[in-house]
Amino acid sequence: MKLTLYFKKAITFCQDLPPVVKTVLLRGFILWSVFSILYYYVFLPHGRFVKAFTHLTSVSTILVLNKYYSSNFIIGSYTPLGEIIRLGNKNILYIMDTCSGFKLFFLYIGFIICAPGIFKRKIQYAIIGVIIIYLLNILRCVAISILVITRPHWTYIAHHYVFNIIVYSAIFFLWLSFLKLKKINTLQFS
Repeated sequence: MKLTLYFKKAITFCQDLPPVVKTVLLRGFILWSVFSILYYYVFLPHGRFVKAFTHLTSVSTILVLNKYYSSNFIIGSYTPLGEIIRLGNKNILYIMDTCSGFKLFFLYIGFIICAPGIFKRKIQYAIIGVIIIYLLNILRCVAISILVITRPHWTYIAHHYVFNIIVYSAIFFLWLSFLKLKKINTLQFS
């Protein structure tokens, strides 16, 4: 009996949502569903696109490390799940396919697509945001590499908490800046 009451309350709540919110939620659900299917059944199993992106992340990380820290960083080996960055004979960083930032781009672009706004502006924000997120992810990989060498005991908390908070906050603020520059209540969905 209580379960039926919860369903009725949920349906009433959904019916009372403003149309703009319903549209954003519906677009978000559709995008999330399509991306999940593509990512887990097309991109990951075939791997070429995700692997290429992981390699780009590894190479960019090495370029920054070699320029600003030490000139001896290399890609040590390729594994089925990612690439290992080495300094001399020591493994420093394992960049997994899931850590390349690929999913972050889709998350951010999904936010932009779901929000009300002009298509041209969405494209501009998507491109600028992807570039910013990519650069942040490279800086994240560089910082983790340096921490592994200089402060290995800080690596776990930095990788799993600090850098995630920084990257997801950046995505959130990019999305907010996209929304802030217009009056949402007067917009039409494009």
